[in-house]
Amino acid sequence: MTIKKNLAVFSLIFGLALGLFFGASPALASGLKTSTDSTSGQVETTTQDEATFLTTNIANQGVAETLFTLPVGFARNLGIWITGVASLLIAIIVLLVFFQLIMGGFSWITSGGDKGKTDEARNRLVAAIIGLLIIAASYAVLVVLLRFIGFESVSDAFNNIRPISSNPSVLR
Repeated sequence: MTIKKNLAVFSLIFGLALGLFFGASPALASGLKTSTDSTSGQVETTTQDEATFLTTNIANQGVAETLFTLPVGFARNLGIWITGVASLLIAIIVLLVFFQLIMGGFSWITSGGDKGKTDEARNRLVAAIIGLLIIAASYAVLVVLLRFIGFESVSDAFNNIRPISSNPSVLR
């Protein structure tokens, strides 16, 4: 019976995590510009970097044409990619810590006064909290080291890397 409960809780948390990671993100809509051509009645919505282009012709109160050009990828350099991967890993680790806290609390509640089960639940809770503190401390150390060196983020540190080229004009 416990395995079924654990599987149900894990499935619920995993489903919520998938919804958070692959759901619609309002951050993707930042920086939108909308312009309307007064002669043709055409509305054009674009992002600042022109990665996403949407054209809708609303002549005669009907949608005649819709064109989507999706961006190639979100990582334009190594720093943005590393930052994205690190953020994803931290989010997964925090979800695992949350899952451990839930399971530890559930074990504590259902221990029924049994000393061994209570100690096991307490150890699980303490391990989850220590793991969360280790993750938070490692992130804080990374941020402090980057600021000490003079960078604002990992992306900022990797923005200073330039490709090696034999062309003298590129090396300047």
